[in-house]
Amino acid sequence: MGELVDTNSSWIASRLPALGIQLQSISIIGTT
Repeated sequence: MGELVDTNSSWIASRLPALGIQLQSISIIGTT
Protein backbone atom coordinates (compact mmCIF):
# COMPACT_ATOMS: atom_id res chain seq x y z
CA MET A 1 0.00 0.00 0.00
CA GLY A 2 1.04 3.61 -0.43
CA GLU A 3 2.28 5.87 2.30
CA LEU A 4 0.47 8.95 3.56
CA VAL A 5 2.11 12.07 4.95
CA ASP A 6 0.38 13.70 7.91
CA THR A 7 0.66 17.43 7.21
CA ASN A 8 -2.26 18.40 9.47
CA SER A 9 -0.41 17.64 12.71
CA SER A 10 2.58 19.84 11.92
CA TRP A 11 0.31 22.66 10.75
CA ILE A 12 -1.78 22.57 13.93
CA ALA A 13 1.28 22.12 16.16
CA SER A 14 2.97 25.18 14.69
CA ARG A 15 -0.03 27.36 15.60
CA LEU A 16 -0.75 26.14 19.13
CA PRO A 17 1.96 28.21 20.90
CA ALA A 18 0.31 31.43 19.69
CA LEU A 19 -2.79 30.29 21.58
CA GLY A 20 -0.80 29.56 24.74
CA ILE A 21 -1.00 25.78 24.28
CA GLN A 22 2.10 23.64 24.78
CA LEU A 23 1.94 20.47 22.70
CA GLN A 24 3.46 17.44 24.40
CA SER A 25 2.93 14.70 21.85
CA ILE A 26 1.13 13.69 18.68
CA SER A 27 -0.34 10.20 18.28
CA ILE A 28 -1.31 8.77 14.92
CA ILE A 29 -3.54 5.72 14.85
CA GLY A 30 -3.76 3.80 11.62
CA THR A 31 -6.81 2.04 10.25
CA THR A 32 -7.06 -1.20 8.37
